[in-house]
Order: sequence, then structure tokens, then C-alpha cells
Amino acid sequence: MRNHTFNIVLAALALITLPSCFNKNKSFDATGTFEATEIIVSAEANGKILKFDPEEGALLKAGQEVVFIDPSNLELQKVQAQSSIQAINQKQNDPRPQIQVLQRQLQSADAQIATLQAQMTVLSKEQKRIQAMYNAEAATGQNLDDINGKVDILSNK
Repeated sequence: MRNHTFNIVLAALALITLPSCFNKNKSFDATGTFEATEIIVSAEANGKILKFDPEEGALLKAGQEVVFIDPSNLELQKVQAQSSIQAINQKQNDPRPQIQVLQRQLQSADAQIATLQAQMTVLSKEQKRIQAMYNAEAATGQNLDDINGKVDILSNK
């Protein structure tokens, strides 16, 4: 009996709703357009997301932090930039140490010139003595050639 009552109720519902399926009249209860506001939120930096708090549909305030991105990548970039600046600064050396080195080299060259001039004075005197001895036949041609060679070497001839 229960099945029979159920079948009667089901048939009644079918008779009521079935005609509405074939209704050629296209009138609607309501019409409209659904609009949604879409906002794209982007990060100022790339990296691994360590914290993400917002929920879908939640209202956010301007400037509100909603995501925490791992700052270690930015720290590494900062250290690299500082190292690059330091390397550039080292390439632009202070010229004072180089000037001091060059001044010491100049002083050393001046001392060498003074020594060579003193040697030239001594060799010139010795050359005159040996020339006089050669003219007096008291020195050999070898002695004269030796001293003349030393004078030529020292005077860059």
C-alpha cells in the first residue's frame, strides 16, 4: 500500500511538472548580469612564500601585509651589490701610495746617477794618467784600451 501511495504522488508530480518542460513560452522569472570585481595582487619581490594569511573574499586594507616572502634571496643580492661596490672602490685606488713608490724609485735613480758620475770622474782621471803613461811608453796599449773601454761603457758610447 505504501508503494501504491508513493506511485500516485509521483504520478501527480509528473503531471504537474511535465507540461512546464515543454512550455514554448519563454518567459523568465528574472534576468540579469553577474559582475565581479577582480583584483590582482602582486608581490614586490620574488621568493619562497613563508606565510599566507588571507582568505578568499576577505576585505583587505591598503598596505596590509598578507604574505611573507623569504628575504634571504634579497639579503644575498644586497651582499653581492655591496661586494661589487667594494671591488669598484678598490679599483679606484688612492694614487698617493703609487706616487710614493715612484718618488722612491726617482730618488734611487738619482743616487745611481750620482754614483755613475763619480765613477766617470775617477775613470776620466785614470784615463788621462794612463794616456800620459802610454805617451811616455810607461803603459801598454792594452792598459790604454782597457781604460778607454771602461769610459766608453760608462758614457754609453
